[in-house]
Amino acid sequence: MHGLDGVRTPSHAVPLIGWTILVWLAPAFAAWTVLMALDLHLPLAAPWVVLAFVGLGVSIPSAPGYIGTFHFFAKTALALFGVSSAAGVGYALLFHASQVLPVTLIGWLYLLRENMSLGEAARATGEPGAVG
Repeated sequence: MHGLDGVRTPSHAVPLIGWTILVWLAPAFAAWTVLMALDLHLPLAAPWVVLAFVGLGVSIPSAPGYIGTFHFFAKTALALFGVSSAAGVGYALLFHASQVLPVTLIGWLYLLRENMSLGEAARATGEPGAVG
């Protein structure tokens, strides 16, 4: 319950609204950027529809990394705008990679920085200084 105290504090309203807008605009801009990279000139609503479909789609149980689920829902969202299945799959693959690869690489770099293997990270017990 105390986690919501910041929402109830009037002086936090402006920063909260600002961060909320940024948190929504960043992924929409990423979705739009991939559309432009693939020369898919769709209405401004398209990246938002993709985010809505993918967001709802990945909320159902799926494979690790949302492989398949992410792609199906991104392709389906673009089909609403007349994008072919092949172009939709290409978009889904590129958009998914643009979201997963940077985070994975940064995580891998942090493992290297800590001189830790992936196996050690998986076995971490939560002791002070341990990952996890």
